[in-house]
Amino acid sequence: MATTGDSGESENKTNLIVNYIPQSYTDAEFKALFATIGPTKSCKICRHKSTGYSYGFGFVEYFTPEHAQLAINTLNGHRLDNKTLKVALSRKGGEKIKGANVYVRNIPKSWTNDDLKALFNPYGSIVNTKILIDQLTQSSKGVGFVLFDLKTEAEGAINALNNTMPPGGTEIMFVRFADDNTSKLKPPPTAAASQRPSFNLHPQGAIGPMAQAMMNRRANRYNPMMGGPQIPPPMGFSQMSSQGEGFTLFVYNIGARATEAAVYELFSPYGEIKKINIMWDWEKSQCKGFCFVTMATLAQAQAAILALNGFMYDQRPLQVKIKTPKM
Repeated sequence: MATTGDSGESENKTNLIVNYIPQSYTDAEFKALFATIGPTKSCKICRHKSTGYSYGFGFVEYFTPEHAQLAINTLNGHRLDNKTLKVALSRKGGEKIKGANVYVRNIPKSWTNDDLKALFNPYGSIVNTKILIDQLTQSSKGVGFVLFDLKTEAEGAINALNNTMPPGGTEIMFVRFADDNTSKLKPPPTAAASQRPSFNLHPQGAIGPMAQAMMNRRANRYNPMMGGPQIPPPMGFSQMSSQGEGFTLFVYNIGARATEAAVYELFSPYGEIKKINIMWDWEKSQCKGFCFVTMATLAQAQAAILALNGFMYDQRPLQVKIKTPKM
């Protein structure tokens, strides 16, 4: 894996990180793709050491900054199988750039990446902008990301643009750190009771998430011979109605590092997401390992279940099912 050092700016400008690589893509294919831009020093897809399972991202190092920038210009947004590659400079570690990625919601649907960049440009040096595109309609989802060079620049943009109306927009724009959960602080003792996320997210008399998790472990354990846990039709199905609120999925085994932005990326290919609720452990400053995702329609919720239930995510098999009232 290519790494970046602290000794020179030119080194950092030759190293790229590539996200959303198709699972079936081989290292040879990956290298061949980026070799079309210019000679590469190294190319590697990150995989599990024992199984060879691809984590869906990799690193490319070129000999010159010019070839690295050309690769970004040419291959960022490139469609590969059912994925859209995201290619950007690999960032050096440290507090200055940690949290420099900004998550933006309610972007005007007519906007392009250039429009998004123009809005955020006054607040600092922008490494990359990306508006998410619906795979079926090829239209904007109204959600995107802006990667700044420094965290302080990202903070300035958030302070200036969060809860503002963008030019030509019809909805208030929501702007925050893409890794917002990792930047959360433990609330003071006097505020902890009122700010701590409540586990009682179900309607009165519904099965709580911990009880649901126990049911998943006992009845719906991941079975590689069966292709994933087999989830029966949800109880109380006939009582469910969207009524503009959508259909909520209980997602278990999402891992301690889960963020709203990451969950959005995972579920957005299957339809409109109305709400994401990450269950946060204030004591450990991390996700509790499960969350709730509300899809706009029942068909979209079912599509997400079919695609993601049993899917290996962060080295764990996801368990995804519709949250239903107790009979």
